[in-house]
Amino acid sequence: MRERKNILFGNLIVKDGNSKTELKDCVFTEGDTIYKGKEILSVLSFKIVGQTAITNEYTEAKRNEEIRNNITGAYE
Repeated sequence: MRERKNILFGNLIVKDGNSKTELKDCVFTEGDTIYKGKEILSVLSFKIVGQTAITNEYTEAKRNEEIRNNITGAYE
């Protein structure tokens, strides 16, 4: 069974090209190494704001049997 991860809110230092950039008020999960495509170098400060959800069930999709009208696009 998967464990729930903490959702964090805080400030990060990320690698932006060849330089380091400080980002404020970021939302990320515990153990993340990338934030919005940029590598996380360090976490300056954070607070826990929640936990990720875990679902153990899978839903099954049903095919729609209705046919659309070729001209209007409405269901018949």
